[in-house]
Amino acid sequence: GGNLCLNLKPEVISELSGGSFSPTVSLISLLAPGLASMAGPDDPVTLALVPTLPPMVDFGTGETDADGVVDSHIQLFWPDVELAIYPLIDDSVQRLLAFKFNLIANVSLVPQAMGDIQIMVDNLELADVYESYNEIGTDFDPAAVADLIGVFLPTLLEDSEALAVDLGPETLGAPLSLKVRKLTVEGPQQRHLAIYLRLCTETELADENNALCFESPAEDEADEAALIEGANVRFDEESNHWILELANDSLAGEYAVRVDGRGPWFNFRAPDDSGVLVLNHPQLRFPGQHNVEVMVRAKGKASTQRVRKEFPVLTDAAIRFAGSLENDTLTVHTWREQGVPTETLIDVRLENEGAETVLTVSSGTPVTVPQNTKRVSVRLHTDTPELQQWRVLSGSAAIQPLAPVQESQDKAVDAGCQSTASSSAWVGLCLILLHFLRRKRQRSCA
Repeated sequence: GGNLCLNLKPEVISELSGGSFSPTVSLISLLAPGLASMAGPDDPVTLALVPTLPPMVDFGTGETDADGVVDSHIQLFWPDVELAIYPLIDDSVQRLLAFKFNLIANVSLVPQAMGDIQIMVDNLELADVYESYNEIGTDFDPAAVADLIGVFLPTLLEDSEALAVDLGPETLGAPLSLKVRKLTVEGPQQRHLAIYLRLCTETELADENNALCFESPAEDEADEAALIEGANVRFDEESNHWILELANDSLAGEYAVRVDGRGPWFNFRAPDDSGVLVLNHPQLRFPGQHNVEVMVRAKGKASTQRVRKEFPVLTDAAIRFAGSLENDTLTVHTWREQGVPTETLIDVRLENEGAETVLTVSSGTPVTVPQNTKRVSVRLHTDTPELQQWRVLSGSAAIQPLAPVQESQDKAVDAGCQSTASSSAWVGLCLILLHFLRRKRQRSCA
């Protein structure tokens, strides 16, 4: 019995991330501004990740639909995970904040041209974020909590080369290679992930007429190099996103991204018709010097993994915000690094039966919510509103903030997914983590 906990001190996280991520009060105050008044900006913060229920895993085909959404090979849903924050205050580590959320992590096993299988992230997000402990009663930004987890989890992994499964002669110990022919789900209820392999000899690998085994890395590299030539990474002020801009003749490519050379790659995606790919990577929403690394492949072909281009960028802290409803009054507060208040424009959407009203106001300005309002949502105001997501602040009535969503947890309990009934699953999870984590500190929680 018992659940696996990850309790990592800032120096351990810094070592695991190669120095690219070190939690301090200044950094963590991006998600909870009140923390900045409790300790110095450079004081360290310990992070603890505490699951309370076992994860649930489904399998997918790995195929991408017309909208660019991947049916990931491995789809993990982990309900009711807690992130606890322990800053160092007066020479003592104290638990000040904790959040619970449902973790959604979708990854695919992507075959590469030389026979490797690369484990890549399709989607990493948090749903139903709510505070489970708030000693100082501060505002918090759920999106910032999601960004922190998006940075925190990948830094625990080895560099991405450890996430490539080599199926070549070195691994097999013989002059043979395994070529992945197909990766998909099988079985009447799609409960099995099937990998179909072709065994290739050295002669077949060099035979140009053998389409199943032949490798031509030099030719493929030249094609990939042409697809990344002239590319540029910049911050788009209209959308508030970092973007990869590609030349018009590079629209036949797909591009994978990682930041600061750590953790898994985010899976290959195609740019839009104008040659733009939005880099929705959580690391880029934290301030500092970052290195964006891009890997390319031609559409419909496997990547050689040899053509990569790096783009150094310097990011400012993203604007964070939180809305609060008291009686019939809505107020949205915004802040930057170290919890410093800032003023910006906010869109407020008021919905009632069959109609909606959108207002644009300055942050900190009280907005009176009509009594017939069924839902209130807010977002940062930009010149490209279609790229911004609304954040719902109320459910059935405007004066009642949303209660924490417990539906996923209830379903897991009803299905009998209790930690005491799935000790073998936890043993398997521990083995996976032990394989990928480097010198992490862990403890078993009762």
